[in-house]
Amino acid sequence: MSKKGFVYNSSPQIISLNPSWYYNWGTQNLPLIKDIPFTPMIWGNGNVKLKLSQIPSSATELLMYNEPDGNQPGAQSNVSIQTALQNWSTFKTTGLRIGSIASSQNPLSNVYTPNDGSSPLTTSYFDSLWTQLTNAGMQPDFIALHWYAPPNATGFLNWIDNIHTKYKKPIWVTEMCVADWSGKSKFTTAQTQTFMDEVFAGMNSRDYVERYTWKTRPISDVYMGQGALFNDDGSLTALGEHYSQL
Repeated sequence: MSKKGFVYNSSPQIISLNPSWYYNWGTQNLPLIKDIPFTPMIWGNGNVKLKLSQIPSSATELLMYNEPDGNQPGAQSNVSIQTALQNWSTFKTTGLRIGSIASSQNPLSNVYTPNDGSSPLTTSYFDSLWTQLTNAGMQPDFIALHWYAPPNATGFLNWIDNIHTKYKKPIWVTEMCVADWSGKSKFTTAQTQTFMDEVFAGMNSRDYVERYTWKTRPISDVYMGQGALFNDDGSLTALGEHYSQL
């Protein structure tokens, strides 16, 4: 099976990109999509029991908290390490393969300052939670990663190699896009497509990479507009057409 998936919350757009799997940041699959495998996600900490009850019986994996390491109120799912640790045993009762949290911070970082007033860590949120889960016998089955940075394919592939070397688990890249955080959108669509082709080829050649997906934003987005897969009317951009054929 192809490793290429897609993350979005609209059925027609997902279908138009020909992914081999998809997720939508939630626990319930979308209408109209019948033949594309769906992977549920527990995005945040609210209504966890209800969300678990909504997981389709066809699911085989479960994605976990989406960027819980946000250090500002309302920043993504913003779940403390201690809360994630306390709830993990509940997630394990599903019997599904459980992914790691997908952090906004680089898992290989060596410092993290919690937003709850507790002491700074000398490791990342990801690494601290991973270590505590491992010690409790609840190590995740695979690693979920997010990546938003300039189009440096060698740097990206070295990064996932280093994460795999450290944690020795399969990897899913569940969000990625070329990004210019200066807000000047200085990268071209051609540069973005070249990067896409190079990193997809690299991930396809790595057995430890199980799945990956691009993350799109509107073409007007000042940080990632050059990576947009859809025009404002929902039709595919040139990059989206390319993605659909990979």
